Amino acid sequence: MQPAATPSRWRQPSDPRAAKALPIPGVAFVMSHHRDRRQQRRPCPGPRTSHALRSVTARPAPPPARRAGPHNAGVDSQRLQLINRYRALRDVPDTQVAKAKRGREFNQFLAEVLTAGGAEARADNRGLDGRDEIDVVFAVDGVRYIAEAKWLNDAVNDDPIGKIERRLKTRPPGVRPAFFSMSGYIDLVLRNAETDPTVVLLDRTHVEILVSGLFTPYQLFDRLHTVTARRGGSYVSVTNLLTPDLPTFMPGWRAAAPDTVLPSAEYAPGVTVRPLWAGVSLEEATGLTGVSEHEVLVTTYGGVHRLNITTGDPVTREDLVLAGRRHGSSAQLRGDSELLVLTEEVVVSRRDGELEALAGAITGAGRLLAHPDGSVWAFSTTGPTGPVYRGSHTLVRVGDRLGDEQRHTIEFSGQVDNVVFTADGRLYLVGGSRSGHLDIEQKMALDSATWRDGPPARCDALLALDAQTILSAGPDPGGAAVVVHRTDVATNRHSLVCRLPGLNRATALVLRGDGRVLLLADNRGNEQGPHPVLLEVELA
Repeated sequence: MQPAATPSRWRQPSDPRAAKALPIPGVAFVMSHHRDRRQQRRPCPGPRTSHALRSVTARPAPPPARRAGPHNAGVDSQRLQLINRYRALRDVPDTQVAKAKRGREFNQFLAEVLTAGGAEARADNRGLDGRDEIDVVFAVDGVRYIAEAKWLNDAVNDDPIGKIERRLKTRPPGVRPAFFSMSGYIDLVLRNAETDPTVVLLDRTHVEILVSGLFTPYQLFDRLHTVTARRGGSYVSVTNLLTPDLPTFMPGWRAAAPDTVLPSAEYAPGVTVRPLWAGVSLEEATGLTGVSEHEVLVTTYGGVHRLNITTGDPVTREDLVLAGRRHGSSAQLRGDSELLVLTEEVVVSRRDGELEALAGAITGAGRLLAHPDGSVWAFSTTGPTGPVYRGSHTLVRVGDRLGDEQRHTIEFSGQVDNVVFTADGRLYLVGGSRSGHLDIEQKMALDSATWRDGPPARCDALLALDAQTILSAGPDPGGAAVVVHRTDVATNRHSLVCRLPGLNRATALVLRGDGRVLLLADNRGNEQGPHPVLLEVELA
C-alpha cells in the first residue's frame, strides 16, 4: 500500500516567510516551548500582530489551517469553511436588508481570508476620535494597507475610491490604499487606473483566488506590484496575473524510434502497438486529453499544449501556462470553449480567454475527470480513511462558480491509486490490490463487502471503454515494462492486452476511436529527465 500523498502548503516557496515552517532537527521543541510562553503573556487572542492592528470589535482569527501529516491527513477544513461562507454571502436573498447585512459581514470575511493566508488583518477599524472608519486594515510583507470593501449590485464609480484615497492624509507615510469591489468598476475607473497607481484595485476574481487558496496574500500583492512596477497603473486582472511575463518555451515532438517498442514485447491475439511521437525538451508529463481523432491536449508540469497526432506539431493557440503554478493531472474540456486545469489544489478555468478559480480544497493527490454527461469532476486523496491515518478520498463536481462545487466522500481504508467514470456514470476506483464500482452518492464506501480484486499491475492510467470494460496501464512489479490490462467489470476478469519492455511509466490512456487507444508513457530508464512517448494501441 502506497503512503498518502502530502498536499502542498498554502505558503509557496516564493514567500520568504515560508522558511519558518520548515522543521529544524533538535530545535523544534525549544521553539515550541518559547512560543507557548509568549502566548501565555499575551492577553489578546488571535495570531501575533502589532497593537495597531488589534480591534476589540473584530472576532478572533480563525484557527490555523489543518496540515496533512501522519495523524492529520484529511481535507483542509478551514479552506472549505471559507469557501462555504463565501457561497453563503454570494447567495443572500435579493432584499435590501439582507444585502446591507452582507456588506457588513464582508469586511470581517475578507479579514479572515487574508489572515488565513498569512497576512495580519482586522476589520471595522475606527480612526482617532472616530473621525473615519476603515473597512479592513491589513499588512502584507511589511506593507500596511487600508482598504474599502464593497459588495454592491452595480459597478463602483470613482467616488468611494476617492474617499479611501483622501484618508491617506491622516495616515503615516508608507501606508497604501486598496479597494475591493465584488461588482467590478465602471470603465472610467479602469481607464484612470492605467495611469494612476495610487489605489490598488481588486475585484471578485481577486477575492476568489484568495478564498480558493490559489494565491496567498503575499503572492497576490507581490505579483501585482511586479506587474505594475513594469507597466504602471494600479489594476491587474487575474488573467494578466496568471500570464507569464516572458514567452514560454513550446515543447517539441519528433517521430518515435521504431525500437521504442522492443521485439520482446508481448501482445494478446489481434493487438498491435505503434510508436507515434517522442517528446523533446518536455517537462514531466502529467496528463493527456482527447480533443478529436487527430488532436490531443498534453498536460505537463509547465502547462498545457495541443498536439496534432497526425503531424506531431503543437498547436500554439491552445497553449496555456499559469505563471508560477505547477499543473497536475490531465486538463479537461467542458463545452465548446472552456478549459479546466488543476493546479495548487485549485481548479482554474479558462473561458473566453479569461482565467478564474472555480474550486478549491482539492487537497492531496488530485486529478480531473470527465463525466459522461459532459461535466468535469475532481478527485483528491490524502490517504486511507479511518481513525489511524485520518485521510480522505473526495470526489468534487466542479460548478460554474467558486462555491458551486458538490462534494462527495468515499470511505476506504486503503490508498486510492486511480479512478475513472464508466459510461453509465458510475465510479470505478483502484487502490492497491482492490477495486470497486460505485454509484455516485453523497457518501460512498468501499469495504470488504463490496471491494474486489484489482488489476494485476499498478494502475497509473485508467480508461473506461464502456460501462463494463476498463483498460489499465502501469509498470510491472520490476519496473522494467509497462503492462496494459483489460478488466471486465461484470465478471472482474483481468486479461493482458500487452506488455511493453523498455517503458517505465504510464501517464494516461485516451480513446482515439475505431478500437484504437493512445498511451502516453515514458522510457527514461535510469535517467532523471523525462522521455515521454506517445503510442497507439490497436485493440482486438
